[in-house]
Amino acid sequence: MAAWNTRGFNSPDKTLCCKNLVNKFNLDMLFILETRISPTNSSNSWFLSNHHVFSQEGSFDNFAYASPGRIWLKWNTNTVSFKPLFTSSQLVHGMVSTNSNEHFYIFVVYASNNLEERRNLWNDILEISSSISLPWLILGYFNCCRFSHDKAGRSLLHDNKLLDFQNLIYHIEAHELSSVGHFLTWFNHRTDNPIHIKLDRMLVNDDWLGSYPNSFFVVDDPYISDHSPIVLQQGVDLHLKHRFQFKNYWVSKPEFWDDLISIFSQKFHSSPIHSFYNKLKTLKLKIKAKSWASSTSMYKEIYELNLSQNTIIFQLQASPLDPDLNLALKNTNQKLYVRNADWADWIIQRAKAKWMSCGEDLKFLYSRNNVRHNSNLIKVISTANGTFNSHNEISNAIVQHFQKLFNTPPPPSNQSRDAPILHKLPHTLVPKLVAPISVEEIKNVIFSSPNHSISGPDGYTF
Repeated sequence: MAAWNTRGFNSPDKTLCCKNLVNKFNLDMLFILETRISPTNSSNSWFLSNHHVFSQEGSFDNFAYASPGRIWLKWNTNTVSFKPLFTSSQLVHGMVSTNSNEHFYIFVVYASNNLEERRNLWNDILEISSSISLPWLILGYFNCCRFSHDKAGRSLLHDNKLLDFQNLIYHIEAHELSSVGHFLTWFNHRTDNPIHIKLDRMLVNDDWLGSYPNSFFVVDDPYISDHSPIVLQQGVDLHLKHRFQFKNYWVSKPEFWDDLISIFSQKFHSSPIHSFYNKLKTLKLKIKAKSWASSTSMYKEIYELNLSQNTIIFQLQASPLDPDLNLALKNTNQKLYVRNADWADWIIQRAKAKWMSCGEDLKFLYSRNNVRHNSNLIKVISTANGTFNSHNEISNAIVQHFQKLFNTPPPPSNQSRDAPILHKLPHTLVPKLVAPISVEEIKNVIFSSPNHSISGPDGYTF
């Protein structure tokens, strides 16, 4: 889907550009903003039929709330359906359903130039989004910025002009979806006092990032408008292998110690370092085969224990003195306590942050992880050889770039073979460099590191 402020949609050339955008990105939905459709044309069946951008088209607009018209939604009825739920002069909100039974909510925004009217829009979004438990996406023309660097030219943006929009994003717990292409989305087409500014964007909630973690949007060329269209892309679903990472709570499991003692009791006929390396590698393979080693299995176990606890408590309401039920509840509570402690220990280790040990809400951690994944993932890369979006193509393009960069022809050789003499090492430091490393020095390095430090290259923590 895409949103585009076309600055009018009455002329045939605007319709043609929208059709080209649909074909270029294979769109299922297009949200046309600032259409400037007059009341006469909005009721003219001939005009409406000549402004289709899909062969099988469904449409919805807010022309009854704004004159001239501002927001016009169009979609391919063969692939998606749209159910409007709220409409105003600045907003169309509803549910999108796909043929693959996916459901999510959208907020298509065309914000007013008037500050008070925009505040009404923010209040509408805040009230509606607070009651939604499914993924949602807010996209369109917001007519304001988030940060001062979102604008280039003329006067700088002050914090008081950014506060209302920032407050909205904070209170609805939204995240800006990562983007590729252009950064600034609007140009005033002036050479004497040019202004470039980011007024169009997409915001999502945690549920969206959980369902579509690789999604992003493209800021495309503006063509015949002064606004760039923003095009949502689902992204390539990557199934990459996760590297091994030792979980500190494993040391509380007897099975872990059985495997460790068994493996480290073996004899390896090699140097001590090589023997130690082989034992760690063997232990790693042994652990990865265990069901208790996965944090996902632990999460499922906690979920099942919660269900079991709920069932037992429900049965105890009728027979509160039943010894078997009370014993079962005690055992379940003990297991739940241990598993929750293990889970918290793993989250603290994974967060690599001391504030997690003070009982902060884990939702913030998962939210930050999702946002970090969405923003750090390379979705599209463009080189002189073309544009690539698959994982293998992106990897090859990066490798080829650095091969070309570092494998350039060597510079003309210098006839002089003498090595340059720079600063020499003081003689007082030479004995320390050649002295053998003591066991005490190794011990001090190992034991000085915190237990929850980041894992080393082999996946093991200190």
